[in-house]
Amino acid sequence: MKCFLGLFSVLLLLFSCGGNKPSEQKNVMREDTTVVKDIPADLPQLSEAEPPVAADGVFDDFAFNFMSNRRFQSERILFPLKYVVDGKETQIEMDKWTFDPLYSKKEIYTMIFDSKKSMKNQKDPDLAHVVVEWIYLTKNRVKQYVFDKTEGRWMMTSLIDEQLKENENSDFLNFYKQFSRDRSYQIKHIQSPFSLILQDPDTYKPISGVGDPVQWQDFAPELPKGVITNINYGQKYTNSKQRLLMVAASDGAMSSIITFKKVRGQWMVTRLENN
Repeated sequence: MKCFLGLFSVLLLLFSCGGNKPSEQKNVMREDTTVVKDIPADLPQLSEAEPPVAADGVFDDFAFNFMSNRRFQSERILFPLKYVVDGKETQIEMDKWTFDPLYSKKEIYTMIFDSKKSMKNQKDPDLAHVVVEWIYLTKNRVKQYVFDKTEGRWMMTSLIDEQLKENENSDFLNFYKQFSRDRSYQIKHIQSPFSLILQDPDTYKPISGVGDPVQWQDFAPELPKGVITNINYGQKYTNSKQRLLMVAASDGAMSSIITFKKVRGQWMVTRLENN
């Protein structure tokens, strides 16, 4: 089905020919972060500026400082840090921890939500528990950085490394692994037509319409493969048949939200929104 809405059809043509698709964004994901090794002798201490008091407001403000300030990071990890690998618990001492920039060095990062409503949790100052995930699709493993807010201070309280099948998003992640790599598989899992929302290049206002599965590549962002990230701000995935995958550039240059819904037992793309 190839139907477009009035003026929207013209914009679709402009976008497909004008290269609005953010495919030029490099999708480089680091395979892993080494956490157990000697701390560098030249670790900056007093030379780094003190984070503002607001760093303990919403989690994202805290995370920015945690990922960019070595001294702040070392002060905000509960040492000895609980380190759990496949259910077996050990501890990481402070002198064995290496500064970890998490996803701050990535040009593209992803987040998985269960609904539009849960996306608002990012700005909730009362949030007290967040889990940052590195998802290794090729290795079928997930590393979780667990953060808790106690007495007004965010602290990293544990590090968990487990098999992907143990993750509450395992069903969707196994689907996404193939969806991100196989174009023919993608086409079969895109609703016809799917809802499409683009930003007017002149007014910067959203324009709504529909697209056909064969046009998916013209408007979809480049999907990261192999390794993706997620930040769980309290999303409840277990009983939800919907996933909203946010694909965003770290510099804020672009972001896309892809809505997947479980239809007759299969994950299907129902909506694409480019900002």
